[in-house]
Amino acid sequence: MKTKADPYTRTSFGRFLQKTRIEKNIRLSNIAQQTRIRTQILSAIEKEEHDNLPAESFVKGLLKSFAKAVGTDEAEVLRLYEQDRQAFDELNQLQSKLNRSKRGG
Repeated sequence: MKTKADPYTRTSFGRFLQKTRIEKNIRLSNIAQQTRIRTQILSAIEKEEHDNLPAESFVKGLLKSFAKAVGTDEAEVLRLYEQDRQAFDELNQLQSKLNRSKRGG
């Protein structure tokens, strides 16, 4: 039975994948070779650099491939990504509103 994670300590999608990969002693270069995803993209996924990732429709496929390569639950990774992406988008919207208000517009 799953318990609801504390929102202040929950694991994000990138950390979840990175932690799984490290625990299984898998090098990022091995995942790149297996999945044919560039190491830079895999690194951006682990670091959750949304601005350095391709379009969301591609990211979901990349996440599934990454999860499969490290032997973890693809659905869980996608769920974590959706949560993080929503928070990232909301933060960007707030930042845009703040910038507009500072400019007087």
